[in-house]
This record gives sequence, C-alpha cells and structure tokens, in this order.
Amino acid sequence: MRRRLTTLALGVVGAALLLGSLAPRLLIPDSLEPFRSDPRSFAVAVKADAATRHRTATPWGRLLLPARRVSVWVEPRRCPADGAGRATPDRAYVARVQFYTLFAIPGPAADVSCGGTQVRWASPREVLVQRLPARQS
Repeated sequence: MRRRLTTLALGVVGAALLLGSLAPRLLIPDSLEPFRSDPRSFAVAVKADAATRHRTATPWGRLLLPARRVSVWVEPRRCPADGAGRATPDRAYVARVQFYTLFAIPGPAADVSCGGTQVRWASPREVLVQRLPARQS
C-alpha cells in the first residue's frame, strides 16, 4: 500500500512538472513571426532574441525558462547620437524579451535598445510594477 501511494505521488508530481514545462510552449507562440512584415522591427527582434539567448543556452535554462516573447516599439531620442555621425536606422527601436517560467509564469525580461548595443535586465517584480497602472491619490 505504501509503495503504491509513493508511486502515485511521484506520478502526480511528474505529470505536474511535465504540464508545467509544456504550458509555456503551447500558450506562448513563436515571438518573431509578427515582425516579418516590417523589416526594421524584424531586425531589431532578431538582435534582441540573439542578445538574450545566453539565458537559455544551458539545459537548466531551457527547462526553467522554456518560452520567451519579443515585443518591439519605437522610442525616439532614446539613444545618444552615433559618435561617427552615421545614422543607425533602428536606433529608435526598443525590444523587450520577456521570459516565461514553468506554467507560463512571467520571469525576467530584458530591454534591448540602441541597435542591440544596450541590454537592461529587469526582474519579474520590476516588469510587474511597470505594467500596473499608476495610483491616483
């Protein structure tokens, strides 16, 4: 009886972990497809994805952060002017790479800007605080 209960408990835990690792892969679509129509946004999304890929380069990283979503927006005058006087067309674009943990819970995020030269990591708490509306007193 005890062995059967232990086997059942291990089976339930294993099924929960399997479901937790499959949920982000099923619920969060490939994040680069929406940007294919705009070449600049797509280039920025690819650079951001490549700049943050090291987070999931290990087996533990792929297990604990199984999915990510990229969003791109324009922020004019966010980056300093190019010192060489060259115009960088994607300088005003910012991409956020949001990682998701087991059960599709949002994890850390990275903002990639200035043509992929600046990467700023944010904890899940910082990302949540940025999403909340400002309190009115």
